Amino acid sequence: MSPGVHAARQRLYADYDKHARSPIDLDGGSFPYFNSLVRTHFPLDRAVHILDLGCGNGTLLRAAACNGYTSVRGVDGSPAMVREAIASGAIGAEQGDINEALRRCASASVDVIVAFDVLEHLDLDQQLEMLDDAHRVLKGGGRLILHVPNGDSPFGASVRFGDATHTTAFTTTSLAQLLFAAGFRSHESFEDQPAFGRFLREHARLRALAMGVMRGAWTLLCGGLYAWTFIETATVPTRKVYTRNLLTVAFK
Repeated sequence: MSPGVHAARQRLYADYDKHARSPIDLDGGSFPYFNSLVRTHFPLDRAVHILDLGCGNGTLLRAAACNGYTSVRGVDGSPAMVREAIASGAIGAEQGDINEALRRCASASVDVIVAFDVLEHLDLDQQLEMLDDAHRVLKGGGRLILHVPNGDSPFGASVRFGDATHTTAFTTTSLAQLLFAAGFRSHESFEDQPAFGRFLREHARLRALAMGVMRGAWTLLCGGLYAWTFIETATVPTRKVYTRNLLTVAFK
């Protein structure tokens, strides 16, 4: 990366908290998402070592602590985001370069690494370097949790180009290429949880009904996309993720 490009990125990252937040954070309702992520994808052992790269305002750190995880550390390059994390009560948040923090970790010393909305900010060489380092740092059987823009989504470009610091979007196929190149033995990708679940928080029955209707509508929409793929390519499509972002869990 040229010095000019690096300087431009530094200018944008200086005020990153003011203009670029994850879609999950748009309504301030990110805690339920991360709470569910922790309960679904973290190991049962609450003493495992967890490293959150790009911890932002610390929501994942707080969700992990609320679920009893006692060894959690987060690193983020934005001083403003780290101040917000500390003010919110997130324990273990620190400011610094996430790549450097990962390189300083001893080999086979961490059980879970989370890189949420991070990989898309790097070029290809940097992506492989981060994944190589993550593989080295993870213990045997450890897991890497990634959240990235989804190129398979009809609206994936809105996430890919919605932030000037993004370099790419991914599909389950392209992400698999990177993960296998870095030595990960297996992985699985998941849809993002639907945002409509954040509405009607005070009306449990109505919320459950609305979520059921929305899930049915989502199933129909995905069926249409599968049909589109079949009509265009004359091949039966494999399972795809169509949400604007995708969540992938890879195992060492």
